Amino acid sequence: IQVRDAETSNNNVKPLDNTSTERLLSVLLALTHGPIKYSHALPNLVETSNNLASVSAPANSTSATILCSSRSSIATALENTRQQIKSIASLAGGTVVQSKAYPGWNPNPNSTILQICKGLLAKKLNGGGSKKDSTTPGVNAVHAGLECGLLIEKLGGDVDVISFGPTITGAHSPDERVDAMTVEPFYELVEDILAEYASK
Repeated sequence: IQVRDAETSNNNVKPLDNTSTERLLSVLLALTHGPIKYSHALPNLVETSNNLASVSAPANSTSATILCSSRSSIATALENTRQQIKSIASLAGGTVVQSKAYPGWNPNPNSTILQICKGLLAKKLNGGGSKKDSTTPGVNAVHAGLECGLLIEKLGGDVDVISFGPTITGAHSPDERVDAMTVEPFYELVEDILAEYASK
């Protein structure tokens, strides 16, 4: 936190009083920012986190707004984090508005559809088995918001899910791009996965 004197041309602006400032700083210090817990199953994968995204205090306002974004692949851990935020704000005399949580998705390394996808992708990468040196597809998990969690929730929870796609760069930014040359091979892979899955 950087605190400094600043001049203003508007003499009607009133800062937060000392008590409000102390409460605000106490809340900011108490809130977790960054990783809270790492996965036991997948090394170096963040399982639960909280992002203290922004703090705003409009001119002449007697309050400040703190925006947090919490994520977890474990529903109970996410709810616990949200409750902690609520408790911290409550202790400081604040109020909390929480929108519906973005559902998590716990990765399953033994997923049937994952094994099918890996096998078919390896075959495609290795020219149907004609290449001398074989390439093994990489599999990893990311601590990010994916639609998979929403789909699992809507479909009742008992579904096998993976996420894959063409190569993209600069995700969630004005610089986001897709490598057009990788779109058709992945479309074909989707067709192959569906055909293989249907035959089982």
